[in-house]
Amino acid sequence: MISVLLTSVGTDSAVALCDALRASFPAGLTLAGVDTRTAVACMPWLDHFARVPPRRSPGFMDEILRLCRRHEITHVWPLSTEDQLIMALESTTRLRDRVVIASPPDVVEIANDKIRLYDSCAAGGLPLPVYRVVDDVPSLLRAAGELGYPQRPVVLKAASGTGAAGLKIIRPEISRLEMFHSRLNRDVTLQAAAAQLDGVSPWPSLMLTEYLPGEEFSVDILRFRGAWKGGVVRRRDESLFGLATDATVVDRPDVLEQARQVVEHVGLEFVSNVQFRGAEDGRPLLMEINPRVPGTIGLTVAAGSNLPGVALALATGRDCDLPPPRIGTRMIRYFAGTVLQA
Repeated sequence: MISVLLTSVGTDSAVALCDALRASFPAGLTLAGVDTRTAVACMPWLDHFARVPPRRSPGFMDEILRLCRRHEITHVWPLSTEDQLIMALESTTRLRDRVVIASPPDVVEIANDKIRLYDSCAAGGLPLPVYRVVDDVPSLLRAAGELGYPQRPVVLKAASGTGAAGLKIIRPEISRLEMFHSRLNRDVTLQAAAAQLDGVSPWPSLMLTEYLPGEEFSVDILRFRGAWKGGVVRRRDESLFGLATDATVVDRPDVLEQARQVVEHVGLEFVSNVQFRGAEDGRPLLMEINPRVPGTIGLTVAAGSNLPGVALALATGRDCDLPPPRIGTRMIRYFAGTVLQA
């Protein structure tokens, strides 16, 4: 019997992940899920659900360990960005008797810090957008000029964060009224960004990059014990808060090869996601890494490449291959919900 504990099951990927695991293991699989919320959308897919304390509270791991014993958990799969490092660190201590489906802790730390990630990839000779680390408002203004502002837009990014938090596209032509009415609050002028940060203490870890005007690609990859198992390239035509709302599986071997080079260099394991965007000359350049199951994994599975199912099979000792995806499979996201009966 395989018994998997999924953490942070309120994440965007949880329903599709549970579906994928059930498809690969129609029998002999128990899924237990935990979250800080009292209810989550994937509850009907779970055999057991429990509410746990916040991950930074002293009782969090005690509750995780109690549930592992109660449900005879064989595998722990952290779903959120924040859970990755916690469970990766525990994999050699309190979770050493279970398989933790995550990259090593040093790899997670690099992947979750865009500045460390860019520095590492730059040292490895991998293609990147031009970037600068900014330590204060004067360095922000100076870096913007070095990257071509105001003739060209630039992008301000927080080194860590999810869902496009801490992302600003700095454009010279946007008006204050446009900024006021913007639903996303993403496009700003350099003066507005500087004013928001002026006097902030402690200063956040920030970087400024060149703006990439080309197509955006999101690559779901699978790597196991240092061996590349394959990946699926999705073109993101529309997105909201970092989550694709209109995406298509495409045949881009150049993007897939670049993703392979990145994950091999960084050392990612199991299912993760690498995002690229095209430069002015069309070359795909790295934007970021998500060292976890991505929110749009359902499209990859629907295209015939069940990365989560294969990942779990490999983690249980089975040898299996990843089928290639059906090119052209497209997903248009809409809002739906799970009805939970009283």
